[in-house]
Amino acid sequence: MRNRTHAFERRERIGAQIQRIIAPLIREHGAGKKQIISVARADTSKDLSHCTVYVTVLGSGEQSALLDDLNAAAGSFRSAIARELQTKKTPALKFKLEPPPIEID
Repeated sequence: MRNRTHAFERRERIGAQIQRIIAPLIREHGAGKKQIISVARADTSKDLSHCTVYVTVLGSGEQSALLDDLNAAAGSFRSAIARELQTKKTPALKFKLEPPPIEID
């Protein structure tokens, strides 16, 4: 039981670090110049080989084109993350949309 809990905590910790590292990288990349992009969360696979980064997009513009742009730049984001994480392996990144929270009046 301890190992399973430890592995889950590690996945959460790595995901949180990736989320923190990638947010400014997305801004520097210039993706979605007319949109506000927020990194909602980063979920890593059990073996830490893959990470799905969920982004919330606010503003006008084509969201599928934005996702294509982010996924095309995933390799350079991964390299930058590898320099900062300093782990044995760095997860491959995939970007997906997270729907914005619904406002209730």
